[in-house]
Amino acid sequence: CLRGGLYTADNSISVNVSGTSASPIILAAYPGERAEIRASFRANSSSYIELEGLYVDGSYAPLTFENNRINTEQTVNLVSSSSWLLDSVELVNRRTADTSGTCVFGGTSRNAHFTHSWVHRCGELPRTNREHGIYVANSTGMLIEHSWFSDIADRAISYHSNVVGATAHGVVVDSRNGAPAFLIGAAQDTLTENSIAYVTHSWSVNIGGAGGGSGNIFRNNCWNKPADAAAGVSYSNNLIATPTFGSYPPALTGNFKVTGPSSCVAMLPA
Repeated sequence: CLRGGLYTADNSISVNVSGTSASPIILAAYPGERAEIRASFRANSSSYIELEGLYVDGSYAPLTFENNRINTEQTVNLVSSSSWLLDSVELVNRRTADTSGTCVFGGTSRNAHFTHSWVHRCGELPRTNREHGIYVANSTGMLIEHSWFSDIADRAISYHSNVVGATAHGVVVDSRNGAPAFLIGAAQDTLTENSIAYVTHSWSVNIGGAGGGSGNIFRNNCWNKPADAAAGVSYSNNLIATPTFGSYPPALTGNFKVTGPSSCVAMLPA
């Protein structure tokens, strides 16, 4: 357990040990205290690692040069890990120009689980593309549930090339930066259900240039904009309505609440 306070690192926090399913390695905030880590995590090939209750600010991570611009490393890069759990974490990755980046990168990870968390302030504004909340990348079996995404430069969740079996369940996206909430690339057998999105883009779900996936399902969701339908994606029982929230942006004191309309709220898991 990390006691409350500020923790910094000159380089990425590189994880090179593994737990087991019966005995995971857990790095957690001490109960009732706020542990803030100004760094990024690289999971490498580790397995059964849990981050719990931490505030992680990736905008203090090392700078990289990609896509013809400088930005910071992802707050959490899952690389080729397996069975990581991020529970009740708050992830950000934006300070100033060129110190902003994607919050979570899926890499080629397997069976990562992301739950009960807040991902926000990810990527540079005005938006420059390719800076997402969770860029699922080439991972298999990622589960994203019961979490809130807000103030993200590009897509909140991006299922890109060769994603297999990702699930988003009970996700709320409040995206007012001109990007769809979700992107589907060449993904296979993904499921997005019982989730809510408010976007200012023309679509809530965008089929990107890397399309051509199959078996992707969107069901029982409430969006304020329609989906950009395409082959390989099945839509059912989705409601077009404008969700309202307790406040924007949500505050640490609460207000993580969808307040209406009732038909939209009913789409969320109990």
